[in-house]
Amino acid sequence: MPTREFRGVWVATVSNLDWPVQGASAESQKNHLRQIFDKVKEANLNAVFFQVRTEGDAFYRSRQEPWSRYLTGYMGKDPGYDPLAFAIEEAHARGLELHAWFNPFRVNAASFPDKKYAPTHITVLKPEWVLSFANGKRILNPGIPAVREYVAGVIQEVAANYAVDGVHFDDYFYPYAEGPFLGISREDAQTLPSLGRGFPP
Repeated sequence: MPTREFRGVWVATVSNLDWPVQGASAESQKNHLRQIFDKVKEANLNAVFFQVRTEGDAFYRSRQEPWSRYLTGYMGKDPGYDPLAFAIEEAHARGLELHAWFNPFRVNAASFPDKKYAPTHITVLKPEWVLSFANGKRILNPGIPAVREYVAGVIQEVAANYAVDGVHFDDYFYPYAEGPFLGISREDAQTLPSLGRGFPP
């Protein structure tokens, strides 16, 4: 029989769903996260899945990707502290595991004008890696080997620099069907014949 249960909760940062309040001061954001972790502890849970990458961005100090716009309202703007380092410290102080939750391929959760992307965002640096869809969403093309290598490098950067207790991927790969949007059709038609490893287009 197992000697320990794994009881976790997701803390979503995309669109500021759970945390943080966009544009709030660093101290306000820290206090809010402390309150969330206190509630997690009170609920007798023992792990937090903390969303650290939502749209090819970062909730940690990265050499590869810009700060998330969900922190300050502006992609690439330093929030004045390191949210992931702070989250790890506060979680561990409460006896909670802190797992880094990544969206591996999504680059925008909703329509997001190009002019608002930071100059260091991967879609600015590598526009040929992007698949665009009729519902306004865009992703990095997972069929391109260099894309997969890039995403692996993003994960490695966090694993090498932060004492996370685990790494998790969201189930977001190709966009889901929603409303009149029926999902992916032929958006990857240009790369599939050369990179599809024998899969029919």
